[in-house]
Amino acid sequence: MTPTQVQWRRRVAGGVVVLLASVATAYVLDSLVRVVLWRSHWQPGLDALARYNKRFTSPSAVARAGKKGTSATAVHHVGRTSGKSYVTPVWGERVGDRFLIQLPYGTGVDWCRNVLAAGGCTLEQDGVRYDAVTPVIVPAAEARPHLRSAARRMQGIIGAEHYLRLDIRPADPAGEELPNPARVAEGVLKVPGMWISNVYLVETDGGLLLVDTGPGQTGRILRFIESIGRQPSDLRDIVLTHFDADHVGSAAALKARTGARVSIHALDAAVVAKEEPPRKRMLLVVILYKLLSRAVTADRFLADGDTIGGLRVVHVPGHTAGSIVLVRDDGVLFSGDALITDKHGTILPTDVLPAEDPDLAVRSAERIKALNPRIILPGHGAPWTAG
Repeated sequence: MTPTQVQWRRRVAGGVVVLLASVATAYVLDSLVRVVLWRSHWQPGLDALARYNKRFTSPSAVARAGKKGTSATAVHHVGRTSGKSYVTPVWGERVGDRFLIQLPYGTGVDWCRNVLAAGGCTLEQDGVRYDAVTPVIVPAAEARPHLRSAARRMQGIIGAEHYLRLDIRPADPAGEELPNPARVAEGVLKVPGMWISNVYLVETDGGLLLVDTGPGQTGRILRFIESIGRQPSDLRDIVLTHFDADHVGSAAALKARTGARVSIHALDAAVVAKEEPPRKRMLLVVILYKLLSRAVTADRFLADGDTIGGLRVVHVPGHTAGSIVLVRDDGVLFSGDALITDKHGTILPTDVLPAEDPDLAVRSAERIKALNPRIILPGHGAPWTAG
């Protein structure tokens, strides 16, 4: 190994250590801020924390809440003004024929007001559904004696002043299906909890198709597949929109675990197989690719005009030479990084900094818009809907 290679590896290792230390520090500070705000009962601060959770934390918590083997309870409720269905993860405990739900953010949070206005909701805990009625807010002093010791210790740390008490009965298994917050289009689910890029699961006649994979997300994706009543073996195709590590990082492991076929445009195939280095101007992108992805050999090379799983391939080079978007006949379009949005679903200007060919990336973004999609499901950001 040459001195230059040794120096480069030391720099990468040092960068990884700094990154991990930063993440650990951020986690500790986040936990400390939460406890301080909860115990302060300062409502503006609690409202801000609740909004933060709703936008950034809840998606991953929603995916796990209520499932067998998890501790969080899922509250399925309906907006008192919008009429829309929502799911909120909470700290709840069953006590006989009642549920007690801690209210660390106060009694005015939206989900609690929705339940009170409707006179009930559906609860889901450890894989079991309950119809919950007669909601009443009670002081913590009244609820505390009925809690298990672990829940009492949590209440002591958080210092919640109130609980929501509900009477429960087993839900009718033949009743209306619970709303699925992960469904972003007909037959399309967004895998919750992805920490860098969006991953979409598409239900097709031939089985399940995954659009991109995220790095280090194999277990989460497989658990999500099981949570919707399917098996990992039902995953038949993995389509990669381009070679960036935040989109292909879990492809090799998912292929090994499920036997799914991996497809990517021919111009990006050699990079994901690690036969060629990433062709990027940003050194950070190249480093992350080396750290966050494993080599995977594509089973199919895609080209403009091909179809896979009912999706038409459109070649949109620029971000990478082999960037593609996938278009369904009903106007649903998976745009990868060729066109992205913000957290509100607003289309953003093309980010030319990480692009292989900035001018071509801009022209490809305009080509995507000219396809007149009805729904755009981007690699980053919230879905965009026409009109």
